[in-house]
Amino acid sequence: AVWSSTISGATATGITGGTQNYIPKFGTGGTGLYLSQFFDNGTNVGIGTAIPGAKLEVAGQIKITGGAP
Repeated sequence: AVWSSTISGATATGITGGTQNYIPKFGTGGTGLYLSQFFDNGTNVGIGTAIPGAKLEVAGQIKITGGAP
């Protein structure tokens, strides 16, 4: 990834600050970085949960449409 100096908190090695293991997302208009609902503990990924107990754990309802298995 290439970090632009226009991103608040960006350095040559990444983004400073934030909350450990939460995957950041860009804010409206592509400015600023904010916490997302995605959590990655290095083994499992959680959406809406900070304590995923499986490779992918979703807290709440999900909707899957289209496609074939």
